[in-house]
Amino acid sequence: MIEGGRAIGVAYQSPGGIRTARARREVVVSGGAFGSPHLLQLFGVGPGELLQEMGIEVQRDLPGIGWHLRDHFNTYLSFRCARPVTMNDLAASLPQRLLVGAQYVLLHPGR
Repeated sequence: MIEGGRAIGVAYQSPGGIRTARARREVVVSGGAFGSPHLLQLFGVGPGELLQEMGIEVQRDLPGIGWHLRDHFNTYLSFRCARPVTMNDLAASLPQRLLVGAQYVLLHPGR
């Protein structure tokens, strides 16, 4: 909910219908690097031209909302491996490094 250009609360769907909750001080939007800008834009806070193109009423034209999302994207995956076949295992073993180097020179993998 926005009044006078300021967020004053939220409206949400409940089993009993749409309900509202007003904030006494401030509204914190917390949805992560992608979720927060998305939520703000859905409620009309963001790049005005983009919001208008999407049919969203502009509450506040703030071009920086959601601008550099690609800078924030990061996925960290971690796996356990029961056999010594990872890049770390290869790098730690001189014979393995020599074998991988010979395979690269002789077989030209990846072409």
